[in-house]
This record gives sequence, structure tokens and C-alpha cells, in this order.
Amino acid sequence: MLPIQNSDALLSSLMDAAVDAVIIINGKGLILYFSDAACSLFDYRKEQVLGSNVSILMPAYHASRHDDYIEDYKQTGEAKIIGIGREVEGRRQDGSLFPMRLSVGEARSEGQRYFIGICHDLTEQRALEQSVELARSVNEAILDAAADAIISIDGRGRVLAFNQSAERIFGYHKDEVLGKNVSMLMPDIHAERHDQYLRDYQQGGESHIIGVGRDLLAVKKGGKLFPIYINVGEVKGQKSPIYVAVCHDLTELQQLLKNLSHAEARYQNVVEHQRELVCRLDRDLRFTFINIPMRSSFCNGGEGLGMSLLEYVSPDQRKTLRVLLVQLIEQGGGEVAITVNMQPQRTRHCWVDWTFSLVMDQELTEVQGLGLDVTEQQRAKQHAQFLSRFDQLTGLLNRHGCRQEFEQLCSQYEQVALMFFDTNRFRWLDERFGTDVGDLLQMEVAYRIKSMRIPALVAARSGPDDFVLCFPLSENQHALELAHQVIGRLEAPYRLAGEELNISVNLGIALWDRREPVDFSTQVRNAGSAMHQARQRQSRVALYDSGVQKKLRRAMELELGIKRALSQDLFEIYLQPKYRLDTEELDGFEALLRWQDPQLGRVAPDEFIHLAEQAGLGKALDRWVIEKVASLLKSWPGAHKEGRIAVNITSQHLADPGLVEHILDCLTRYQVPRGALELEITEGMAMDASAEVLSNIAKLKKLDIKLALDDFGTGYSSLSYLDDLDLDYLKIDKRFIDALDGKTSHNLVEAIIRMAKALDMTVIAEGVESKKQLQTLRELGCDKVQGYVFSKPLPIREARRLLKGA
Repeated sequence: MLPIQNSDALLSSLMDAAVDAVIIINGKGLILYFSDAACSLFDYRKEQVLGSNVSILMPAYHASRHDDYIEDYKQTGEAKIIGIGREVEGRRQDGSLFPMRLSVGEARSEGQRYFIGICHDLTEQRALEQSVELARSVNEAILDAAADAIISIDGRGRVLAFNQSAERIFGYHKDEVLGKNVSMLMPDIHAERHDQYLRDYQQGGESHIIGVGRDLLAVKKGGKLFPIYINVGEVKGQKSPIYVAVCHDLTELQQLLKNLSHAEARYQNVVEHQRELVCRLDRDLRFTFINIPMRSSFCNGGEGLGMSLLEYVSPDQRKTLRVLLVQLIEQGGGEVAITVNMQPQRTRHCWVDWTFSLVMDQELTEVQGLGLDVTEQQRAKQHAQFLSRFDQLTGLLNRHGCRQEFEQLCSQYEQVALMFFDTNRFRWLDERFGTDVGDLLQMEVAYRIKSMRIPALVAARSGPDDFVLCFPLSENQHALELAHQVIGRLEAPYRLAGEELNISVNLGIALWDRREPVDFSTQVRNAGSAMHQARQRQSRVALYDSGVQKKLRRAMELELGIKRALSQDLFEIYLQPKYRLDTEELDGFEALLRWQDPQLGRVAPDEFIHLAEQAGLGKALDRWVIEKVASLLKSWPGAHKEGRIAVNITSQHLADPGLVEHILDCLTRYQVPRGALELEITEGMAMDASAEVLSNIAKLKKLDIKLALDDFGTGYSSLSYLDDLDLDYLKIDKRFIDALDGKTSHNLVEAIIRMAKALDMTVIAEGVESKKQLQTLRELGCDKVQGYVFSKPLPIREARRLLKGA
């Protein structure tokens, strides 16, 4: 029987009543007694454990070795747990482990050993310890995370805690401070008296700092003083008082305040002396502050405080400005931007670009104004607006302004006349007397126009010497009468540069009525077309004719087409054969230009060559032909004999200084034989006989280039110039050949041939179409002919075949 069963029942009851678990095992480790507290702690019933090895209550790593512990103890007497209390882990029935404190004692009875274990559950204690540790860790984290220094001391002033911010602020590591008197962080004047302050307070004295925030000086490691703001609190309920101080470093704040003070002074100085206008207004729009530029500009050097801003504003803007500023105040915010015409005292008006905003300072509400003097910009803007509609020289409308006024007239009247004219001798006068006199002439023309009494007249200068007049009318005759009045007024002599000057005027008129769309550009173009028509007819005035406009449009299309043909090689060269009259053998060619345009179709040479000369494209056309002919002559059979090719030079090109250089470049690049290229010039060019022309002729002769005078006998009666020019050929114009049957033409042709022979020139007749003409020319002594009687102009391929068969 178990010893506990033979014991007094009272002892059993006492063990069951114990708070801690009581377990008795025998020397083999079998459980003999298991108290009620043990049942609760290990979650077993007594019948489940009695007689079982106590190792079922242990973790596996102890259970497997438990019996060996007991045997070792019985044999050696060396105790590892018996008689020694220690913390171990217990194992509940569900396998969960828990901490407990185990105390084991030994008892002997009737020769048997018994071991009594008392198990104290440490679960709650451990949880409490963990909570305390967590609280301590959180407290340390809070202290270290604080931006301010946190220091705690005991009742004797010794430092108990010193957070990371304290280390940063004071420059000490906490190990250098903990346990030492906090006075080491104070200047001498406070350090000497600190402990006495602390004792006086603890004995019921007055608090000098505890519970009272103060600004103080502290000492960094190294002795440097710096400002702090300190709050000290007392931890009560302790046997010994503990005081906690929170110290905020004021170094940056004080520096910031110094900088702010300096900035305020600087700002005040800047505001007072900057060029921009600065002011503040009260609710009645009276000045409460004015900077120096504002006082100087608007108050004649005086203060101006208390005066109303509106007193300095142009009367026509005062109401608008007052409404805007009152609205700004009533809304309690926002911004007003406005350009105001200001009236400074005793000075001229000026324009100020103001920006007003509301400024609230505590209970004071003011309007702040920032102003920029934009007088010059405003004048420039007005000037720009003037220039956008008016001509700066004459004060008349420009083309843009005239367009607007013309459209206004068309909206008010049934019929409007538009006149376009220019001054024919303006460019000559400009070159003769200079641009200053030219400008004076234009100004005088404008003055005469403006002084004419024409109702609702709109006058404009649309170009250097072009003018446009617009006015309403009721009859076409009225427009013609006014046109003659304008011409008469403008052609009256001008007294300029000490001389009496005269100009001539051609004027075109275009009429608009309400049935037509309002198109200013079209009307100007039509009137310009009529002006050119008047000039061609040598009349002063012409009404617009749509036929003339068609001719002008055709001319524009041809000009664009010529430029396109030059850039895209759309021209084609044909060759007109020349023949000797005595042998009727081939003796060279004349290069003729042909043009088949993809848009315009076939264009006659007489039309496009004449237009090219008028449009300034004659030189480019000549150079294109010379380039192509030089390229052809490079491989042309008989190039220096019967294969010679003559190229026509357009009007005025012979005087071009670059002509000979271009020809020489082409001859060199294509290795053209000497004498293979000839040139034909018109009688008009020969009549020029300028120094440039004579120089170019001499240079061309040195290159073995023969020259022919083309279309002889057209337009000029004087023949004396021939003696001055070193020409090789004289070509009789086709018009004389066509009339060769007539006595007059016969005699003229005979005279021309005789004259050419006298000058040692070879005579070539153009446009010979019949055998009879051929025979007559042979009888008159003509040397060569070209025309349909022998051959029409040929494409290059056919001309090459003709040359090879010659």
C-alpha cells in the first residue's frame, strides 16, 4: 500500500488544497500520488496518471532520460534536481508545454524511496515579464524616437536615462552621463546651485523649474553653451523621487529668428526702394502704406497716407476700379488685375499695370497693390495698333486698314468705286534726288489726296508708289470725273529740293455693287489690271476690263510655267538648217526653243520668250540653251564646219558681265571645238553699244565665236551703229522676205545686202519659203538662207541624220 494512504487523512486533504501541484513517485518513477492542483495543471484525471511513469508529464527530450537520472542518483547520490529548485517545462495531456518551477524532495519509508515534486505554474509570471519587457522596449523606442532630449534623474540629481536625441544634442554618449550628476550639462552658475534647488523642492520649497517650462542655457560636451527650452516633470509614487526633463534645442530657432529679423529689415528696404509701385489700402481705399517710388511718382514727394487711391486715377476709370476693389473686399479674397491710366501730381499721365489682392493680418484686412509702370509699353502698343492700319510715312491707311474700311463702305452703300494708281516717275526721282526727296514726294501726294473733297473717301498707300482710293458713287460717269480730278491734282508741279518736279499718273478703276461678294483683294487686282491697260493704251484712266485680266492671268501662268520648265528640263531644242545660196549646201543651224508643257500645252516661242524677258527670266533661259547646245556640240559631227549651231541671246543679256564666263565654262566642260558655237543678237541689243556690250563682243571674238545681227531692219532707222560693231552676219527679217515681190521691199533688201557687203558681213535671209524668193535673193547677192524652202526646224535626232548625209 502507498505510504500516503496510511497517513492521516488530514495530510491528504492539505496536499489537495495546496495551490501548487503535488506529485509523489516511487524509486522507479511511477506516480503514486497526484493532487487536485496537479490534475488542473497537467489536465489529467488522477486515474489516468496513477501508476504511470512520471515522464508523461515531461517534454520528450527530458522524458527519455528521466529514469536514468533516478538510477544515477540512487547509485551515486549525486543530485541534479532533487533538493534543488529549478525552472523546467511541463507537458500537458494535449502535448502543450508550459513553464513551471519544480522543487523535488526525497522521503524513505519501510526501506522504500519516494520523491515528492512540487510544481509551481509560471505561465502568468512569464506573460507578465514579457509585458513588462515589451513596455520597457516601447518606452526606450519612444525615448529614442523623440526629437527632443529626454533625461531622467533621481532625487540626488544622478542621471538615470539619456535618450539618443540627448546624445545628439549634448554630444555625450549615454555611458558618459549615466550615474553622474545632471549638473554636468549646466553652465557653472546653475550647476553650483542645482543640488540645493532639488533639496529645497523635496522639502516643500518653491518649484523653480519642475512643472514650469523655461528657456535656459545648456552646455555641450566641450563646453559650448547653447539655448534650450526645458520642461521637467516628477514621477510620483516611488520611494525615491524621479524627475524627467524634456529639452528642446533652440539653436536653429534663434538663428531662424535672427534671419527673419534681418529678412524683414531687408524686405522693408527692398519694398521701400524697388522700382515697382507698392501700396496698401484700407476698406475705404485710402493709403495706409506707400513705398518710395509710389510717393515720388504720385504724391510729389509727400507722404500721401490717408489719401484715396481713386484721386490719382483717370476719371473715366474711377468707377470701374472702385467696384472691382469693393467686390474684392466683400468676397474676402481673390485678385484683381487691371491696367489703369494714372494721373500723377504735376506730371504727365502714365499707365500702370496693377495687381490687387487681399491681405489679412489678425483682425486687420487691407488691400495690397503691386504696380508696374507700363507707359512705354502702352505707347508702343498704341503705335503698333496704328502701324497695323496706317502707313507710317504718309499717315494714310495701309493695305490692311484699307481692306477694313472698304468692307465697311460695302456694308453701307449700294455701289463703291476703287481706284488704283501709281506715280510713274517716282523711282527715277528717287534715284535722281535720293530717298529723302522721294519720301517728301510721297507725303505731298498723300496731302493732296487728303485735301480733296470727296465724300466718304478712303485713301491708302498700298505699296512704295501705289495708292488706293475707295468711295461710294451712284453713276459710272461720276467715277471717271473724279479720276480725272485726282490725276489733275496729282500731276500739278511739285516744288521739292529746290526744283520743280513733275510726275505722271495712270489710274485704273474697278466698280463693286451689292450683287457681288465683298472681296477687297479682287477689286484691287482688277483696278491694277485696268491701270496697266491704261498705260499700254497711253491713256490716263481705264475701267476694269475682264479681257485684260485674262491676259495678266495668262502671263502669270506662263511665268510660273517657265520657272517649272527650267527646273524640270521641259524645254526642247529644235534646229533650223541654214544653206549656202551658191551651192545649196548645208552650212550650220540655228537653235530654236520649243515648249510642250504638261499643264499649259504647247506654248508658242514668240509668247513665252517675250514674257521671259519681261519677267527677268531671259538670262536663265539663255544659259539653259547654251548649256544644252554645248553638251550637244561635244559629239556633234562637223561641229566646227557645216554643223555650227547659233544660239539667240535675249534682250540685255549681251551686257551681262557673267555671260562670257558662263559660255567659256560650258565650252571647256564639254570640250566644244572652236568656232562651233555662234550667237545671234537682236538689233535692239546692238543699238545699246554700251561699254559692257562692246567688251563682251571683243571677248567673244577672241573665243572664235561669230556674232549675227538678227531681225535686221525692225524698229530702228539708223544704220550707223553697224560700223562700230565687229559683227560677222546680218540676218534680214522675214517680214522683208515676205514682201520681196514689192518694189519697196525689193529695193530695201537690195540696199541691206549692199551695205552688209560694204561692211564685210555675210548676209542671211530668214523665212525663205519659195523658189522665187530663193532666186531673187540669189540675184541680189545674198549669201545664205534658212526657211521652209529647204527645211523646217528639226528635232535633234533628225538634224543629226541630215548632217551625216550632207
